[in-house]
Amino acid sequence: MELSYALKLGSKRAVEMVKSVIQNPMLISKSPAWAISLEVEAITQTGQAEVSERAVIVPGSGVKSYLNDNVAPGAWTWQMSGWIPGDPLAEPTNLFTPIVMMNVFFLRKAYKNGSRIIFKDVDQMIYKNCVIQSLSIDTKSECKNKKPFSMTLKEIVELKATISDKTDLEALSEAKNTIEDKGITTATTIGEGTLSKIGKAIGI
Repeated sequence: MELSYALKLGSKRAVEMVKSVIQNPMLISKSPAWAISLEVEAITQTGQAEVSERAVIVPGSGVKSYLNDNVAPGAWTWQMSGWIPGDPLAEPTNLFTPIVMMNVFFLRKAYKNGSRIIFKDVDQMIYKNCVIQSLSIDTKSECKNKKPFSMTLKEIVELKATISDKTDLEALSEAKNTIEDKGITTATTIGEGTLSKIGKAIGI
């Protein structure tokens, strides 16, 4: 039965399925393409930042104080547990649950391959670069049309270096590649200040 037709008939299972897709957390993969809605019983989002701290003497008072002048927020981590569901329309009984097995297969493969996946959380926030850090899948005889699971999901944060973050030798290497690619002279590409820095870095 098509989902739209089942909704028109007022099917309870169809309504529950739509609510599950809209409201529940979801894991999404682009390659291969799949999306799994998770029925979560408990979920905890955790973030931890590295904060620098050093003792200084306050001028004119002789009193020591701690100075915090730098903070580096870490990536988000989610601890969650619940059930990996299937399709209540296609799997009305516990006797045959191919979609549950397929969803479990996709999660196992994503964990084993360290695949980057998209995570939609309970607040409908989207995190586009996550990996499964740990995965536990259970089997219970009284719950065969769903698979109990627990998982740790970690956000991956990638930093892109700007020109100010690069060393002089890195800047020289990039400038050299630009010159070779475009067939232009060094004088038109690198300013005198940059040439001076490069010369000091390589000892000339």
